[in-house]
Amino acid sequence: MPHKNRDAESDDIRRLENEIRRLKEENARLKRLEEIDSGELLQTVSTRYIDLYDNAPDMFFSIRPDGTVISVNQTGARQLGYKKEELVDHPVWKVVYKEDLQYVQSRIENILKNKTVKEELEFRKITKDGRILYVNERTKLVFDEKGKVSEIRITCRDITDKKEAQGILQEQEEKYRTLTFNLNVGLYRSTADDKGEFLEINPAFVKMLGYTSKKKLMSTPVASLYVYPEDRKALQKSLLSKG
Repeated sequence: MPHKNRDAESDDIRRLENEIRRLKEENARLKRLEEIDSGELLQTVSTRYIDLYDNAPDMFFSIRPDGTVISVNQTGARQLGYKKEELVDHPVWKVVYKEDLQYVQSRIENILKNKTVKEELEFRKITKDGRILYVNERTKLVFDEKGKVSEIRITCRDITDKKEAQGILQEQEEKYRTLTFNLNVGLYRSTADDKGEFLEINPAFVKMLGYTSKKKLMSTPVASLYVYPEDRKALQKSLLSKG
């Protein structure tokens, strides 16, 4: 009987050793899978980040304090007509429109001097084929462990369409002012409140009312020119009803 008990104990020990070995092998397998999954996850996240960075609607630049380009996204290179390698390690000033270069360099110099963490500026850039882009740039300073500026990160947005629309509007307003200035009919614009303040008047209106200067008439309340105050109120009511 003792002999049988020893055999049984040996079998139990072997089963336990086999189970321990199996568990160790399973644990090793799971660790390998975890490493593979982590690597794949890291690669996926990295790929998505690069895709978001490269294909963002805005241009992204990182430059050194001296203006050398550290990195640029695909959007920035494409909108300026360059390949990435034609911009990286080159001065960023080459894409700044010549007439705006001094202004931009002065602004960047002040940003660095005053350590202004975030700033915004508008100017013109020049593409490789000579086209002019109006841009809005937002800068952010990055500091090293010693508190020294290590790089400037730039988000750059093309606002050419907006600027061109503003230019057309200004041109139309100038044509309107020229037209009203030369008309023999008296014209004016004023605020809509009860007292009324002149915003613009043409020479014919000044002459019509017998004033010697535009400046003097501009300082006169609109309501004081009405013989009957209720006439202005009626005009206000009519204009308000028409929007």
